[in-house]
Amino acid sequence: MKNLLISFILISLLSSCSSNKAILSYMSQQEDKESSNKIVVFDKKVSIKQTLYTVSISNQSTNNGIVNYSRSKNYNSTDFTNLFRKYINDTLTDTWSSKDFKKFKIEIIDNSLEYLKKENSTMGFKKKNVFYAFSKPLFYKNKRLILFYVSKAFNIGSIEFSGVVVMKKTNGKWEIIETINSKELY
Repeated sequence: MKNLLISFILISLLSSCSSNKAILSYMSQQEDKESSNKIVVFDKKVSIKQTLYTVSISNQSTNNGIVNYSRSKNYNSTDFTNLFRKYINDTLTDTWSSKDFKKFKIEIIDNSLEYLKKENSTMGFKKKNVFYAFSKPLFYKNKRLILFYVSKAFNIGSIEFSGVVVMKKTNGKWEIIETINSKELY
């Protein structure tokens, strides 16, 4: 029984690490290595509901009973149903830590409004600060694709992107294959 518990814990840790690799790959593709930008990640994860909602709201067309969403080439109602069933009751860790982003020198901050107001005055605008908010990455299509919600802004207020990123693992590396913009800011 003890071995079963240890195996379960190891599998859980390994699967969470592999999903974070997609986010790390996304950040590598976004951030210039020579940049002096300070990278800040909000500690609270964007909700799974918001992630799924962002992809599924759109004009729809039906093909053999499967609803295709016009905003995505890689996601349909079957995927939504499968992801919803798999992740909707997921109540595990809903915050990020610096351990999740070992590849980058980042700061994890509380995303409460009071904290941001206080930090905004001390961070200053002389140096470009990059702020990220991420959801938990969600695997689908038999783990061939992964999607997650991301908001990226500069110096609190200048939004570069807010929406869902879809990635595919090709030759051992995660590549962005689609981005779906959201009108909602996290």
